[in-house]
Amino acid sequence: KTIQHFTHFHPLTKVSANTEFLCDGCRTLGFGTRYRCKPCDFDLHDHCANSPLEISSFMHQYGLFYRCKLCEFYVHTFCTQLLEYVRHVMHTDHPLRLQ
Repeated sequence: KTIQHFTHFHPLTKVSANTEFLCDGCRTLGFGTRYRCKPCDFDLHDHCANSPLEISSFMHQYGLFYRCKLCEFYVHTFCTQLLEYVRHVMHTDHPLRLQ
């Protein structure tokens, strides 16, 4: 499978390798399957390669992808997956708000 991602000029090919890599999208380590541009040594996690251009998050009122161009608010791609409220076994009375 090949995709054209907005963060890279060349097409990226989905590859499976039993090796570690540094994702050029979120800058965290990955292992195994990734989208790769071999000539540029450019890799993206599957999640980073298939994330939408704009997301909604309780952390910010405007749509964003990594960075809000209106106010320069930055958010890591993994942080956009956080839940606004969580329940914890040691605090069962009501949900905890993460914000």
